Amino acid sequence: MEGIATAPLEESFSLAVLTGSLNDRLRSEAEALGTPGAGTTLTAALLDGRTLRWVHVGDSRLYRFDGFALQLVTTDHNLAAEPGGHPRLANILTRCLGMAGELNPDAGDEDEPVGIILATDGLYLHVSPEALLDAIHEPDLPRAVRELVDLANSSGGPDNITVLLVRVC
Repeated sequence: MEGIATAPLEESFSLAVLTGSLNDRLRSEAEALGTPGAGTTLTAALLDGRTLRWVHVGDSRLYRFDGFALQLVTTDHNLAAEPGGHPRLANILTRCLGMAGELNPDAGDEDEPVGIILATDGLYLHVSPEALLDAIHEPDLPRAVRELVDLANSSGGPDNITVLLVRVC
């Protein structure tokens, strides 16, 4: 990663602990604004050397590219993903930032990814996994992002459409 200063993270650094702090702060701010219960999804990734550290609550997604195939790393936290869930319940989150009680985010490490994709449901519900794989192979990643967003929009993407493509050098 030429031009980017890197240093190993402290062993005690935890994205899950940071996410818990963000959850507490969001709840406090929402109550102060008179909007208790406000929430949002969070999928965050951090490269620590050649290790991808991640944390996740909600229904945004993290995909890992190993040089050959994409693997979905995260699990959706919505009613559609629950046993017996129906796709029409996908907009009801079971875990998100801002929720009351203990958050329990999913978190993990992935060794030596070649690339990663972070995407909201506005993208992944309207773009095929094959299109995502084609995008991570595209030499011009900003162009690939624009094409994915255009494809999601042309496929009727009614929700926020966010995508981040990262190739690890």
